Amino acid sequence: MKTVHKYIAGCLFILGILASKKCICKGIDDRNIMQKKKFESFYNLTERWLTVYEEGKSLESILGERNIKTVAVYGLGKLGKHVVTQLKGSKVKVVYAIDRVVKGYWQDVEVMPLRGNIPNVDAIIITAINDVDAIERNLKKHTKCIVLSLEEILYEG
Repeated sequence: MKTVHKYIAGCLFILGILASKKCICKGIDDRNIMQKKKFESFYNLTERWLTVYEEGKSLESILGERNIKTVAVYGLGKLGKHVVTQLKGSKVKVVYAIDRVVKGYWQDVEVMPLRGNIPNVDAIIITAINDVDAIERNLKKHTKCIVLSLEEILYEG
């Protein structure tokens, strides 16, 4: 009888491990798919940015066509830092940046968290690739400024 119980317990243990492995692998697969989509979006946006540049346009000229002279940059990841760098010394002034991780200043631009009322600018540029709609909704709770995604600027500019 004890042998049967040990056998059943052993089988249940092995089934539990297999089920756990399947769940873990599915979670990893889902994260890999999300990561792949993020990198594809990043690649496509970067490709578009280079194409715009090769056409003789810049963020400054595109924003200037919209009569945007002051901006805030939402997100100081790789793309956000490129936006700040490209606009530095241009006719379009980066007044501040908004980021959850970076604090203080980056390239002489004040970086602040998204809290309370934020200073008015002509536009806030969202540089995050994922969740642009959710970020825009959240920004609209704190400001009446125009909110544009970097993707929107580069594809419609």
